[in-house]
Amino acid sequence: MAALKTVFFCGIGGSGMSALAQVLRHQGLAVRGSDRRRDHGQGATLFERLRAQGIALFPQDGSGVDDSVDELIVSAAVEEHIPDVRGP
Repeated sequence: MAALKTVFFCGIGGSGMSALAQVLRHQGLAVRGSDRRRDHGQGATLFERLRAQGIALFPQDGSGVDDSVDELIVSAAVEEHIPDVRGP
């Protein structure tokens, strides 16, 4: 059996990114993400809804992006210097 494809959304709290994340999760992909709003204690309702759907949430410090991530999707609102984007 093939491994489940893992997608990481950097900026998962945006309306478009969260919607895409939920669609991919509903299609059976493993979905992870990070968002600065979550790191600042904002948007708790949205992030709890994502978590309840099986979407793993990480701080925006690079810790959620590892070798198991097949695709990294970055919001246009995220700067290039963010550790999730820079990588290890």
